[in-house]
Amino acid sequence: MTDGSKTLENIQKAKAIISSGSLGILDQQISRLIKNQWTTKKWLGEVFVGIIDQMKYEYASMNVAYSNNDPISVVAWRARNLLEICIWTIFCTKDEENARQFYDDAARDFDDILRSLQNHPIPKEYSDEDFDGLIANGIKDFRERAIVFGVNIDQKYTKIKEVFEILPDLKNLYLGANKQLSKFVHPTALSMIGLADGRLQKMKEHFFDLGCLNFVGIFEYLKTYFETILEGN
Repeated sequence: MTDGSKTLENIQKAKAIISSGSLGILDQQISRLIKNQWTTKKWLGEVFVGIIDQMKYEYASMNVAYSNNDPISVVAWRARNLLEICIWTIFCTKDEENARQFYDDAARDFDDILRSLQNHPIPKEYSDEDFDGLIANGIKDFRERAIVFGVNIDQKYTKIKEVFEILPDLKNLYLGANKQLSKFVHPTALSMIGLADGRLQKMKEHFFDLGCLNFVGIFEYLKTYFETILEGN
């Protein structure tokens, strides 16, 4: 757990990014990249627009939850989301092939959902429709579209643990923070009966700090990555 001065520093850095309008820098950078360097790589723009939009949403939601003194589970959930976005940001900015893999994983994630519905269909007594037929046709149509876009749908989506094989330095950073946050994201025994109010508030402050730390990290990784590409062309 960080000390009070370090926690305040992370929170102030995050607030400064918002209050100074610095997020607009990312929007300007990616707009230039999409119009110039990435004209033949529309998918790459979609990856980073998605990351930026989700980063903004998760930070804003975490900030509202913390300011409103919402349950610790809400702050922990948003902070954990920012942690994962930070990991994927580092992964995608490390190598363009990684970014393409992440882009293709969106299709693989959706295919995984369809397969789950096929393997665990709604009981016929709860539906008048031909659920099996709808799912089978959906899978067929989706796979045909994936071929058009050059996505190998049969390859498994990338798991966080596979990222650590490429970027081992991130492993301890992620596992330690994720373990703490997950204990409060889910209705565990600790989250329901384990901490007195005073300690709970301290833990909430710590989680908010973690979320701010990762928000700042995402912003800085993206800004540096975009600047490197723009300055090189």
